[in-house]
Amino acid sequence: MRILGKKPQFKHTFDKSVILPSLIFIVGVCLLAALFPKLINGYLSDIKNFVFVNLNWLYVWCVTIFVIFLVFLMFSRYGNIQARY
Repeated sequence: MRILGKKPQFKHTFDKSVILPSLIFIVGVCLLAALFPKLINGYLSDIKNFVFVNLNWLYVWCVTIFVIFLVFLMFSRYGNIQARY
């Protein structure tokens, strides 16, 4: 809602030190995959197989801890927080 022609002030959490490296990595992988699909498919398949074979226990524990954390939040005093605009 505008009051006397002033624009509302919104807080943002845009952090260039987080966004830019992530964006560069994602765009880089996408460009390489578009230019060299067979080569990148081989590399990404090797990485996927390594993670599934050697790090499956880590994945299971991370998901389990995250779900337990969400259940804790749901039943704690933070489970009823509503967004304010």
